[in-house]
Amino acid sequence: MVDRNNDLRIAIDLDTFKTEFAERVQVETSGQHVILSFLQMIPGATEQQSNAKIVSRIALTWPQFALVSDLLSELKSEHKQSAQDTFVSCVVAEKEVTNVT
Repeated sequence: MVDRNNDLRIAIDLDTFKTEFAERVQVETSGQHVILSFLQMIPGATEQQSNAKIVSRIALTWPQFALVSDLLSELKSEHKQSAQDTFVSCVVAEKEVTNVT
């Protein structure tokens, strides 16, 4: 089990910090590390234009990646029902909007 209650004391610069949403993740690997690139899609891009931009890129060693992977699996299991409920609500709302137009 991954310990989520640790004694980290995290500093943050609120003037430059921002949270970005990402629609896709690309993964690159080597023998030493894993790189996760979080992407936002660019709507309306033509075939000649970029259709995604990297909003964050994180490099992890394999042991760090294993810990993060375990944590994400635990979170997925713990929140599976609420995630499914949210997904179903979004699909229903999208259908209602589609039926109105």
